[in-house]
Amino acid sequence: MTGGQPVALGGPGWGWGSQLLPHLDQWPAAQNARFDLPIGSVENQRFRELEISTFLCPDDSSETTWQHSGHKLLALTLATSNYVGAFGSRGWTVESAQRVGESLDGDGVFYHNSSTRFIDVTDGLSHTVAIGERAHDILRNRYSTWVGVVPGVPEAISLVVGVGEMSPDSQTTSVRGFSSAHGRGSHFLFGDGRVQYVDGRVDGDIFGRLLSRAGAELTPGF
Repeated sequence: MTGGQPVALGGPGWGWGSQLLPHLDQWPAAQNARFDLPIGSVENQRFRELEISTFLCPDDSSETTWQHSGHKLLALTLATSNYVGAFGSRGWTVESAQRVGESLDGDGVFYHNSSTRFIDVTDGLSHTVAIGERAHDILRNRYSTWVGVVPGVPEAISLVVGVGEMSPDSQTTSVRGFSSAHGRGSHFLFGDGRVQYVDGRVDGDIFGRLLSRAGAELTPGF
């Protein structure tokens, strides 16, 4: 995720999905974005509300845009995404997210100000999750987005990433978790480009290892 600001939950807030747009046949959208400004700026209103079908699961009946009103001074309409990046095997604390001068680092592929390269994924691309699925029907008015994080909002980073601390189960209601409308499991994009369905009954330790990029752990069955 991009930004480079001294507070992990600060602006400008752009997420990994916004950086992929030129590669998703969305070059005009990327050209019209003001990445030098926060996602909440007036200049970026049309961009942050843009519906992009690539980021939506057809089996999820949730809205294609939603209003994030978690901050009393900020209510933004954001485009929905059913896919979030892999922050890592572990989550974060509120305290760590608010430390000035520090990034909010995870052991996965996507974290605050990350720029992970293939060579950095020493566990192997075929054994490392890059992106996972999240169903909004289950979370009840708590959505994810491809745009980025809303500065100053609690759990802001969970708008664009997920963690491996809980099962990828269709019943998972954690805003940090993975879930889907496809039974008791979720789909994941691995670093080698393949998409695999991971059953929600997967061993918790193994699932956490799949979200770690360089832990030197074994992941039997994957």
